[in-house]
Amino acid sequence: MINLDVCCGKYKYEGFTGMDMRDVEGVDIVHDVCNFPWPLEDNSCNAVLMRLAWQIIDPKYRIQLMDEFWRVTAPGCKLQIIDQYYKGERAHHDPIGYSCPNEWTFCYFTPIHDKYKVYEPKPWDIIMYEYKEEGLLTVVLTPIKEAQS
Repeated sequence: MINLDVCCGKYKYEGFTGMDMRDVEGVDIVHDVCNFPWPLEDNSCNAVLMRLAWQIIDPKYRIQLMDEFWRVTAPGCKLQIIDQYYKGERAHHDPIGYSCPNEWTFCYFTPIHDKYKVYEPKPWDIIMYEYKEEGLLTVVLTPIKEAQS
């Protein structure tokens, strides 16, 4: 079991295995996050982190991305996504960025919300949603594995 830092670049979180499409210092697994499946076993991650990368993932891959997170996370694992909040000062400053997440974004991934029925991806529970003054949104989710289909 590993702790996985997805799209880590040169700034891999301490104690984590880094995965990024760029072969730079700190990256342990060189792999494009939008190339599915990832070179990881099912249920192989204790914790997964993705910092400041949601906004640069092409929206056409975001459902698949969340499903791939679900595949590699062990039951009870926490997925933490930190990114620019859509109303934050730096929300749209990255020239390769797409839309930034907001309060509704992750409702599409939890079956307790009506938005889930739109795409019906692999199910998640939202454990925590937090907006910080510096313009960052943090969401922590855990996979609902007993609903596996």
